[in-house]
Amino acid sequence: LVAPGTDQPDDVLTSDDESNVCRDHDNKSYELYCSQCAKPICAICCATTHKGHDYEVLKSVADSVRQQLEGRVSEALTAVKQLDSKAAELELLRQTAAERAESVEAEINTAAQDLTAWIDSQRHELLNDLKSERYGISKQAALVMEQIEAQRAAQKQLAERYESPR
Repeated sequence: LVAPGTDQPDDVLTSDDESNVCRDHDNKSYELYCSQCAKPICAICCATTHKGHDYEVLKSVADSVRQQLEGRVSEALTAVKQLDSKAAELELLRQTAAERAESVEAEINTAAQDLTAWIDSQRHELLNDLKSERYGISKQAALVMEQIEAQRAAQKQLAERYESPR
């Protein structure tokens, strides 16, 4: 229990088996509570060592302390419920964020696959265009070479005709 006027537990306000009997007067039960000393006392203590001190009936003090504790327990339970509720909200937010992250990751991967496919398509198209151009240039070069060879042969014949002794 908590001693009145303090937030500290008072070991003499417990309900242990020996604590109901005065430590100084073995046959007397605690009936009063000394406010100045913050401890339970018996009637003999009230008249002797605690003479002139303010005191109250122990049961009243115990009831008051019990009410304080019940109030604090109630406040603590309310706080626990609020914390549980906040924890549940936080878990829901975490779960929603994780699901959204997975969804975004899937969208990114799909977009990357689509982009990679488009790039591969463009690469193949450009390589085919290059191959066609190369083939066309090679064919034209071969035709030009044939024409050059034909003209060269014709020029050679013509030159041989004019050089031969007549």
